[in-house]
Amino acid sequence: MHFQYHPPLDFPMTRSESTPLKRTRTPFPAPKPLSPTRIAIARAAFTGLLAAAACGATGCVPERDTSANRLAAVAAVPPAAAQLDRTATTTIYPVSLAGHPMSQVGEALGLLLEQRGMSQLELATNTFAAPPGVDIDATAAAFAAFIATTPPTSEYAVYCEFLGTPGRSVDEVRTVVVSRDGTIRWKDRQTARDADFARVAPKEPLTCCVLVADRLQPVFGLTAGATDPNGPEGRLAKRWREANGLPDSVEAAAIETRAEAFRRASSSTTIVVYAPQGSPVDEAERPAEVADLARRIGETAGLTASAADRAVTLAVPANMNEQRMLWTLARGFSEELRRHPPAADYALMTHYLMAGSPVGGAATVGAVHTVLCDRTGAIVLVDFRNSHHADFEAARLRTAADRASFVARRVAEARK
Repeated sequence: MHFQYHPPLDFPMTRSESTPLKRTRTPFPAPKPLSPTRIAIARAAFTGLLAAAACGATGCVPERDTSANRLAAVAAVPPAAAQLDRTATTTIYPVSLAGHPMSQVGEALGLLLEQRGMSQLELATNTFAAPPGVDIDATAAAFAAFIATTPPTSEYAVYCEFLGTPGRSVDEVRTVVVSRDGTIRWKDRQTARDADFARVAPKEPLTCCVLVADRLQPVFGLTAGATDPNGPEGRLAKRWREANGLPDSVEAAAIETRAEAFRRASSSTTIVVYAPQGSPVDEAERPAEVADLARRIGETAGLTASAADRAVTLAVPANMNEQRMLWTLARGFSEELRRHPPAADYALMTHYLMAGSPVGGAATVGAVHTVLCDRTGAIVLVDFRNSHHADFEAARLRTAADRASFVARRVAEARK
């Protein structure tokens, strides 16, 4: 069970970095859960990224159509002679989304470029704001002047703008590369009339980053897709993984081993189910909700399940990066079980991330996060589902019974 970039983090055009998760509908698939041999997908990730970009979790149920596969499919720009040195130091500036600088989107782009062979990347700590309403030439000139007066320590600087109607469409993607002295080295404007734009069909910031990486491929002589997933972890990937609490390769291998033991567990294996966090049901209905969830997990996943006799509340601050929320939940639940070990073999916690508004009078779920640990608190499975997943979209979670059935099916999938 479990994206990402990755990855991947999901970057809907309707959110700022400080606002909580809201449900968006885009065709970009979520990240595939990682086994130890695929841990680098998490490095690149972020969605919710990245193809890795966004994400990664270990011990998850594989997806048939992964972000990594999706990125490989769209990253088909033919090789060309490089105009710029991909080994040169390069600073990525916060990407402008409809006029708002977003450092996390710049980080997503950096992760993609690092995957493709740019090893000397840095993320800018300051921001550049282009003059509103100007064309690509004026934007490039303004960025060049900005760099000339406030030069980074790197040889190159990269700035992007994703223009469109918030929550509806991406109309234009702009990219500018400037030398430290303010010389414009490359500028690019992509719209629906361009072949690469039509091929990638960007619908939200992450796929815009894929388009930019494709366009920069021949400029820097990059590889057509992700580099060797078992290769060295890049600086940005390592920084991103550590900041969001994702496992390193050693911990990932240990989680995978525990997940395999869970798959082999007999029907007499016991699991205690804690009341879901974020549930919209009234307090008086919570005992019935968790009892029903435990019953469904026991029946569907072939385990001996029971409801926890005490409530647990974990602090999971809202964050634009869903992976950070997912792993904050996992780490917090693990620590809680270490302090208060359950009698059962396993313990399960679910977090419902509720969308901003009800649909048809019922509360709407924007994402479902599920964490399974053993009785010592060691993480066994980490799972997330959101609107990037077909089964989540098809489930149309409106009621407590809908949510319980969905979580039970995810646990059962993890047993296969």
